[in-house]
This record gives sequence, C-alpha cells and structure tokens, in this order.
Amino acid sequence: MDCIQLPAPLPHYRYNRNMKKLLLAASLFFVFTGFVSAQEATTDFSIRFGGEDITPPTTPVLSANVISPTQVDLTWSTSTDNFSLAGYRIFRSGEFVATSTIATTTLQSYSDSGLTASSTFGYQVQAFDNSFNFSSTSNTVIVTTPNFPVAPETEPVISTAARVVIKNLQIDTGVSTTSIDLETVFPARIEFRWGRSDLFELGYVVSSVLKKENNFFLKNLEPGTTYTYEIVGYTFFGNETVLVTDTFTTKDLSDITGPTNVKRFNAVANGFDVNLSWLLPAETDVNFVRIVRSHLDFPRFPTDGAVVYQGDDEGFVDEGILNSFSPVYYTAFSYDSFGNVSSGAIAIVYHTDGTSAMTNVVEVEVSDVATSSFNNDRLSLGMKMPELVDIQIYQRDDVYSMFDAPLRLDNSAPVIIKIPADKISGNLKSIIATVLDPTNNKQTYSFLLRINKDRSAYQTSFSNLGIVGKSQLKLQVYDYESFAVATYQTPIVFSEYQAKSRILFPDIFFDHLNSILLAILLICVAVLIFLLVRRHQDEDNR
Repeated sequence: MDCIQLPAPLPHYRYNRNMKKLLLAASLFFVFTGFVSAQEATTDFSIRFGGEDITPPTTPVLSANVISPTQVDLTWSTSTDNFSLAGYRIFRSGEFVATSTIATTTLQSYSDSGLTASSTFGYQVQAFDNSFNFSSTSNTVIVTTPNFPVAPETEPVISTAARVVIKNLQIDTGVSTTSIDLETVFPARIEFRWGRSDLFELGYVVSSVLKKENNFFLKNLEPGTTYTYEIVGYTFFGNETVLVTDTFTTKDLSDITGPTNVKRFNAVANGFDVNLSWLLPAETDVNFVRIVRSHLDFPRFPTDGAVVYQGDDEGFVDEGILNSFSPVYYTAFSYDSFGNVSSGAIAIVYHTDGTSAMTNVVEVEVSDVATSSFNNDRLSLGMKMPELVDIQIYQRDDVYSMFDAPLRLDNSAPVIIKIPADKISGNLKSIIATVLDPTNNKQTYSFLLRINKDRSAYQTSFSNLGIVGKSQLKLQVYDYESFAVATYQTPIVFSEYQAKSRILFPDIFFDHLNSILLAILLICVAVLIFLLVRRHQDEDNR
C-alpha cells in the first residue's frame, strides 16, 4: 500500500442521501443537547462537544543560534492548548517565513537558511490550534549574521572548524535498503553520492542546512550487491572536503522474511508520561526493537515518525508527551540480523487528566462464529475486499482461513496472517489484526499487516502468549480517511501443543509383512536346497 490514491467522488444520488441523513441527525441532536460544536482536524478526526473553542494556546519562548553567515537555527518551548495544538508560525523581521505543524515535524525547531551575510534579523514565533486560535507572539530575538571568513592560505589542521571533520559514521545495510548516520564535529552541509562504480551514477543526496547530525536512507537497492559511495562535507563558507570514499554491500536473499513482532505491546498513561512495555519475540535472530511515535496515525514504517527508543530492553518511558499531544500512536518494529523489519505491533494512549489508564487499540466482542461485515458507504469504485476464506492463517505446517471457526492453534508457535495481494485493492491506509488475551477479555494486542518483500501478500506475524484458552481474531481494513471499510472476526482456541505421532497405515503394515514372508520363503528354499544336496551326496557315497 505504498501508493494511495484519493477516493473517487461519491455519485450525486449517494451525496444527496448522505446529506439528508446528516441534516436529520444534526437536527435531532441539536434538539436534545441545545448546542453542538464539532472541530475537525484534517487527520486526527477529533470531535468536541460543547461551546466553540476560543481559547488560544500558550505563548512559546524563542531562542536563536547563528550557525553561519547564511543560516540561523531557531528553537522554542512547547506551547499547550485546552484541546489540541496544531503548530507554530515563524516570522523573520515581521514577515511570515514558515509554518511548523504536526504534519511536518514533531520538534520545536526551524533552520532559516539562504540568508544574507552581515545582516540583522528579528525572529518571533506564534502557536496556533486546530480552531485557528493564535497565541500572542513570542519574545523577539535579534541576531546578526557574520561576514564570510577568508579561507586560510595553508591547509588547515584537522581539528579546526575550517574543514569538515567526521565524529561518527555508521552504515547499516539491509537486503534492499541502507541507512547512513553521520555526525560531524562542527555543523556542515553533507553530500552523499553512490553507484556501482566510482562514477556514482545512481544518485546523490545533499543536505540543505548546516547541522552536525545527518541521516540518509537509500531504497530500491539490489540484494547482495556492492556499491561505491562518497561523502563530501561543506563548511559554512563553502570549503569542500571529501570525507570518505568506500564501499558497502547489501545483504543477500538468504533471509528476506521479517522477524516476529514483539509480544504484549502496551502503552499506559501515567500523568503526562507514557509507560511503554513489551516482550521480545522468542526468535534468536531479533537484534533490537525500534519504537516510533506519531500523533497523526500509527507509524507504518520505521521512519514514519519520531524514534523514541531503540535497543533490546523491554520497556521505556516517553516523558511528558501527553502534555503536548493526545492521542499518541506508537508502533514497535523488530529488527533481525539481516536488517529485515517486522510489520509492527501498535498501541495508542490518551491523556486522562492525570489518572493512569491504558487504551486498547481495538475492542473485540466474543463470538462463537466467523463473521464479516462491509461498510458500503465507504466502498468506492475499484475497491476489492477479501472474503473470510481469503484471509490465511499459518502455524507450523498447518494452514487455515478465518472461515474455519474456531481456529484451533497451539499456544507456543508463532502465527502468521496473510491476505493475498490480488484479493484486496483500493484507497486503503492500513490493515490491523487484533488478538484477544484468553485470560482477559478487556486486553487486546494489535498488529499492522504490511506488504511482504515479494509483494505477494499483506502479512503480519506474532508470537503466541503461551496461554491456553478461548480467544478472538479481529481484522479490520481502513481506507485513506481512517474509516473501517471491512471487518472480519473469528474465534480461536489455544491449546497445549501435542506432537503428531506416527500412524502405522495398513499399506505400511502389509509392506513389512511381505518382507517377513519373503525372508521366510528364502530361508525355506535355502534349507530345501541344502537337504537336496546332502541327499545327493549320501546316494553317491553308497
């Protein structure tokens, strides 16, 4: 689902029908409640009941740092809002220059580049919410950019700011991707070039601002292939330095299967903090876990949000995040030694006014039969949804479908869920599978389904909880506007694993019987020949 198209407009008759329903519902609700006001954020789908939001966010506090003759870095404190903060506006010398929103960044910072050297600028920042209430402007910070320094006539020593110096370089290769993390001693612009030869014919990436930490992510590489790369650094007055010229080799196809997702991934609100916990999967090739956060939707990829944790622990505290955003979405990705990534375990948490509370991603109702339902109002032209028999469940050597109710699984082996790619299509955003805890009907664990590397199916895998009992599997398909288009559910019975014993079938029995009879026959023939020979010898002796 990498490429998503917007849904086609509804036909005129459906538009009129939906408008009538909407007007009728709004009228009835207005009569009972007196006044209703709903505020809709473009991607949060948040609805607020009560009076109009007229409260502006708090005023941020701004600071600035002159990086070069052409760049100033701005940072500011976090603003809070009574409902939902939308972003910030940045002004330079009274002129609007940029907007920093949830969709563009999760940090309170901005790099203003392309400035004129030896010039004075005044900066201010202003917060705003989803109702377009604006805070008062922040304190004004006055800065003056310096002149370009004169380049030294002799070769500078490596420890000065006159040339770019690498502090740390890490290259992580996968089967078809490679990540480059570079840290320099002083802020610098970095250019990364790569190709199959020293011509670097496949491309280059150049950072637009001066900074110490740079990250480049290469995609669509060939497995088991060696690439030549070069890293070039530029100082703030334009000095160019070739930092590294070397090669890296992508991993081969010996392992392209993603690892199993983490178990029991939970997000619990504790005041403004979020306590995250999980259990590492049992596979030995899982190297680490990366937790990615967003306040738009569940991160679908390891780079689709802010990385709040990476390592091999089984817990982390995301401090103070609910002071700025609610709800907050988390995805936990498992990485194996080949660079493969799991589809993602997900959790969501809301601010609960200081009380500790955990929010399940999906509510699951207990049922004894397999069911499916479709939201016809959200099904657009060209959409294709799978049937229950099309959703496949794999465990060990067994293959089931969601139609096989109840699914009888053992409580120890991982479970794989697949939907063939040719069975589903449309303007879709995410597919979420949810499993009910057999010991707690209020506890669920949810996982994203993602297209596999050969693009044959959308799939996820998760380790079993090691619990015996009845459970439920629920799968939902969401369109681009995060509305559920299709919902599937089937009961599960987890039991202790029993190794299959070898059965002696009749044909095997008779095969053994025939062998025994043949051996007896051969012995009898040998004895008969021996007796005949002995008798013939006795007759000759007479």
